[in-house]
Amino acid sequence: MPRTAYFAGKGDQVIVSALVETALLLVVGVAFCHVHLPGQTSQWPTFTWVFLPGSAAHLEPAGSWQHGTIELVLLAWIAGGLAVCTRTFRWQPR
Repeated sequence: MPRTAYFAGKGDQVIVSALVETALLLVVGVAFCHVHLPGQTSQWPTFTWVFLPGSAAHLEPAGSWQHGTIELVLLAWIAGGLAVCTRTFRWQPR
């Protein structure tokens, strides 16, 4: 099997699983835990990012939601992880 096919399939599996799990989490949260979904588009990034109300923003180190900074940090971790994986992963043992 080509490496690209394997990793593309693995990536698709992770994305589909994450979407299904998120949908189930929202359904269960609304049905059984009385979670209130955001009514405005501008409130969805905070809701989907941390699942915390706006009153919890003061708990953040910066004192407010810093979505842009969080995204940059996560992208750096992803890039670092991919760099390590491409240098250490082998299909066959050494």
